[in-house]
Amino acid sequence: TQKHTFQDEDKVDHLTFSARRGEAFGLLGYNGAGKTTTFRTVVSDIISTHGTAYIDGQNVRRRIRSTRHLGYCPQQDCSMDFLTVEDSLYLLARI
Repeated sequence: TQKHTFQDEDKVDHLTFSARRGEAFGLLGYNGAGKTTTFRTVVSDIISTHGTAYIDGQNVRRRIRSTRHLGYCPQQDCSMDFLTVEDSLYLLARI
Protein backbone atom coordinates (compact mmCIF):
# COMPACT_ATOMS: atom_id res chain seq x y z
CA THR A 1 0.00 0.00 0.00
CA GLN A 2 1.37 3.39 -0.83
CA LYS A 3 0.48 7.06 -0.75
CA HIS A 4 2.24 9.88 -2.55
CA THR A 5 1.43 13.54 -2.01
CA PHE A 6 2.64 16.24 -4.40
CA GLN A 7 1.97 19.94 -3.85
CA ASP A 8 -0.48 19.13 -1.00
CA GLU A 9 -2.59 16.93 -3.27
CA ASP A 10 -2.77 13.13 -2.95
CA LYS A 11 -1.75 11.61 -6.27
CA VAL A 12 -1.89 7.99 -5.14
CA ASP A 13 -3.79 6.95 -2.03
CA HIS A 14 -4.40 3.44 -0.67
CA LEU A 15 -3.24 1.57 -3.74
CA THR A 16 -2.50 -2.11 -3.40
CA PHE A 17 -1.64 -4.49 -6.24
CA SER A 18 0.53 -7.47 -6.94
CA ALA A 19 2.04 -9.17 -9.95
CA ARG A 20 3.59 -12.60 -10.18
CA ARG A 21 7.17 -13.21 -11.27
CA GLY A 22 7.39 -13.03 -15.06
CA GLU A 23 3.98 -11.38 -15.40
CA ALA A 24 3.49 -8.24 -17.51
CA PHE A 25 1.58 -5.56 -15.64
CA GLY A 26 0.18 -2.20 -16.67
CA LEU A 27 -2.01 0.55 -15.25
CA LEU A 28 -4.76 2.30 -17.17
CA GLY A 29 -6.35 5.56 -16.14
CA TYR A 30 -7.01 9.19 -16.89
CA ASN A 31 -4.26 11.81 -17.09
CA GLY A 32 -3.19 12.77 -13.58
CA ALA A 33 -4.62 9.61 -12.00
CA GLY A 34 -1.23 8.57 -10.59
CA LYS A 35 -0.09 5.86 -13.01
CA THR A 36 3.37 7.31 -13.59
CA THR A 37 3.73 8.26 -9.93
CA THR A 38 2.98 4.66 -8.97
CA PHE A 39 5.59 3.19 -11.29
CA ARG A 40 8.16 5.84 -10.34
CA THR A 41 7.60 4.89 -6.70
CA VAL A 42 7.99 1.18 -7.42
CA VAL A 43 11.30 1.69 -9.26
CA SER A 44 12.50 4.04 -6.47
CA ASP A 45 12.65 7.06 -8.76
CA ILE A 46 10.55 8.92 -6.16
CA ILE A 47 9.76 8.12 -2.54
CA SER A 48 6.19 7.72 -1.34
CA THR A 49 5.10 9.95 1.54
CA HIS A 50 3.39 7.01 3.28
CA GLY A 51 3.33 3.26 2.82
CA THR A 52 5.71 0.83 1.20
CA ALA A 53 6.35 -0.87 -2.10
CA TYR A 54 7.74 -4.40 -2.24
CA ILE A 55 9.33 -6.37 -5.03
CA ASP A 56 9.78 -10.08 -4.44
CA GLY A 57 9.22 -9.48 -0.73
CA GLN A 58 11.89 -6.77 -0.52
CA ASN A 59 11.12 -3.17 0.44
CA VAL A 60 12.24 -1.07 -2.55
CA ARG A 61 13.53 1.68 -0.25
CA ARG A 62 16.04 -0.72 1.25
CA ARG A 63 16.75 -3.06 -1.65
CA ILE A 64 17.42 -1.08 -4.81
CA ARG A 65 18.81 -4.27 -6.38
CA SER A 66 15.29 -5.70 -6.41
CA THR A 67 14.34 -3.20 -9.13
CA ARG A 68 16.98 -4.46 -11.58
CA HIS A 69 14.59 -6.97 -13.13
CA LEU A 70 11.83 -4.47 -13.86
CA GLY A 71 10.98 -3.04 -17.24
CA TYR A 72 9.48 0.43 -17.25
CA CYS A 73 8.34 2.45 -20.26
CA PRO A 74 7.34 5.97 -19.17
CA GLN A 75 4.75 7.81 -21.27
CA GLN A 76 5.95 6.76 -24.66
CA ASP A 77 5.46 3.96 -27.11
CA CYS A 78 8.12 1.38 -26.37
CA SER A 79 6.85 -1.19 -28.85
CA MET A 80 9.01 -2.35 -31.72
CA ASP A 81 7.06 -2.12 -34.95
CA PHE A 82 9.18 -4.73 -36.70
CA LEU A 83 8.13 -7.46 -34.23
CA THR A 84 4.95 -9.48 -34.48
CA VAL A 85 2.62 -9.50 -31.47
CA GLU A 86 3.80 -13.03 -30.67
CA ASP A 87 7.47 -11.99 -30.89
CA SER A 88 6.80 -8.92 -28.73
CA LEU A 89 5.21 -11.06 -26.01
CA TYR A 90 8.06 -13.56 -26.24
CA LEU A 91 10.61 -10.77 -25.84
CA LEU A 92 8.71 -9.32 -22.89
CA ALA A 93 8.57 -12.75 -21.24
CA ARG A 94 12.33 -13.23 -21.72
CA ILE A 95 13.15 -9.87 -20.14
